[in-house]
Order: sequence, then C-alpha cells, then structure tokens
Amino acid sequence: MRALLLDLDDTLLDYSGGAEQCWTEACAAVARSVEQTRLVATLAEARRWFWSDPARHRRERTNMLRAWTRIAARALEDCGCPDADLAAAIAADFAVRRRRTMALFPEARACLEMLRGRGLPLGLVTNGDAREQRWKIERCDLARFFDAIVIEGELGAGKPDAVVYETALHALGVPAGPDVWMVGDHLDFDVAGAQHVGLRGVWVDRAGLGLPAESPVRPDQIVRALDEVLGVIEARPGGAGARRASWGWGHFGAPHDANHSREAPRRRRGATNVWGVGGHFGAPMLTKATRSGRSRSGAAASP
Repeated sequence: MRALLLDLDDTLLDYSGGAEQCWTEACAAVARSVEQTRLVATLAEARRWFWSDPARHRRERTNMLRAWTRIAARALEDCGCPDADLAAAIAADFAVRRRRTMALFPEARACLEMLRGRGLPLGLVTNGDAREQRWKIERCDLARFFDAIVIEGELGAGKPDAVVYETALHALGVPAGPDVWMVGDHLDFDVAGAQHVGLRGVWVDRAGLGLPAESPVRPDQIVRALDEVLGVIEARPGGAGARRASWGWGHFGAPHDANHSREAPRRRRGATNVWGVGGHFGAPMLTKATRSGRSRSGAAASP
C-alpha cells in the first residue's frame, strides 16, 4: 500500500448519530409556541425535501447553518406559522447541540494512532462546509494524523469529482493506483469516485445492511468499522512494516504486486491543507448524491 485516504463524516466521526434528537430538543427550547409533534415531523419532511434535490444539495452543503435555517423556515411555513427569526433561532440552537454531541467512532482514534505509527501516508478527504469541517477536525485533534487534508468548501470541488482525489494524492506525493485505498461510508463519493481514478474503494457499512442489490457500485471491500481495515494491514506478511508497498491485498481481492515492493519514500508528518481551485486542479464542483436518511446505499442524512 502506498497511501490511505479517509472520509470524515460517518466514517471517522459519528455525524448522523443524535441528529434527530438535536432537532427535537432545539424545537422544544426555542419554538415552544408551535405544536411540537407536528413541528418535529414537518422538520423531518422538510429535511428530506431539502436534500433530495442534487443541485440544492451541492450548493447548500457548503454552508450548513444557512441550510438548517432554510429547512426550519420551510417547516414553520408548512406548519402555518412562518417566522424567519424563529427559523434562525431553531437552526442556531440545533447547531450548538450538534457540536456537543458529535464524536469520533470508538475505534477511530486508536486506528489512526496505529496507522500514523507505521508511517503510512494518510489523507483526509471530506465534502462539506469549510468552517464546520475545520471545527470537527480541530475539536477531535485530527490534523496531526494526516499528511494532507482536502475539504470541499476550501477546494471548491467535492467528491466524486476526480480533482478531489487527485489533489489529495498530489499533496501526498503519491500517484493514483490500486495500491492507494479510499475508505468511506458513501458508495458514490468514497467508492465509485475513487475507483474512477484508479484507487481501491472500501465501503464502511456500519449498519451492516449490506450492498443494495440494485447498486451499480461494487466496492473492493466492505467493512463494518475502521479496525477491520487495520486488521487487513496487520494480517499481511511483514505487517508491522506498513511503510512497505509489498503488503498485497489479501481478501481485498487483488493479487500482490511484486513491482510495488520497494520502500515508499519517507514523508514529513504534518498535514498539507489545500485551498482554492487553480491550474490543472481547476474543475467545477460536482453533485453529491441525495442523502435522505441512513440507507443501504451508504448515504447518511444531512441533518
């Protein structure tokens, strides 16, 4: 293996967990004048509607506070009590509660510590709001684990656009190829997009629901948690020397390639942050697939 790219939300960080409860509590805290059962149900419907449009999803996911405000405004309007100030208050309260509840998955930090200790070049590749994603990275002390961090809101392009993976690999100094893995929870963004540029796509199916029969995407591997990926690395002959590209793929389904057995160049640990769009990295942002609730497709609801 030459390098490993990791997604953030619902891969390293439990992003979707607790979102419903946070909306319910925000409504109870600042919108007591509105009938709660109806408001909470209408908010859920408004969220599904809001994120179901691909163009709107692409546009709004890079400013989440604005998105949450618009969702709340839609719900209040559907409840027959439009109020822009109240919508903003619900969204702000929800944002605070979400930040309090978000945390890394139990195995995430230990896996990152072990990967870092082995010197494997690591890249964090995430879609979304630059401010929100940076806050998550800082709160969870993640930057120290990564040699490159690529955020949609900073780059101006998001997965599954090829430029995103190419930008991360450029920062790592590693060429695209099957000895680079992309690990994440979204079949389109983290698997199909990565495979399109020649990487191995590993799908994190934490719910264990399995691949939808109708899915055109075929991951190179399906795991339930990050420690399963680490387990594959550990199981390879000479696994303790993870800098060596001579690891093969084992049950990931690809043969060991003796041509890649040379020692990978050592890199200085410390994240390279990538901003802006220019040169050969200039490309329009592509649509993110609809995320309307946790599903077998790996698309987690945008809260």
